[in-house]
Amino acid sequence: MKSILKWLLLLPVAAVIIVFSIYNRHGIDVMVDPSGIFHSGMKFTLPLYMVVFASMMIGVLAGGISSWMKQGKHRRAARDARSDARKLQDEAERLRSQVAALPAAEASVTAAYRGNRAA
Repeated sequence: MKSILKWLLLLPVAAVIIVFSIYNRHGIDVMVDPSGIFHSGMKFTLPLYMVVFASMMIGVLAGGISSWMKQGKHRRAARDARSDARKLQDEAERLRSQVAALPAAEASVTAAYRGNRAA
């Protein structure tokens, strides 16, 4: 079901991208140095669809990096919570083993006490 839904959504998007690419093949000049400081001819002629797609990819990357940086405090809080939970689990396990050892220790103390009392 998910596969069919995915294809139903991706197929029209792919069709729009293909049509956009076909109709926007004419070249445009892209200047890497718009200020004109370097007169080394840093100008490229690229198809319009490549410029649009590259701009969209740069925007997605910038947005992803921005989101990743903003969510840092949440990732740190989750990491600290996992560390605290791990410490508490270790402490609980240690206490369980101590409680399990109590009856055995209590029996040996009781036996020693009875032995001292009989003497």
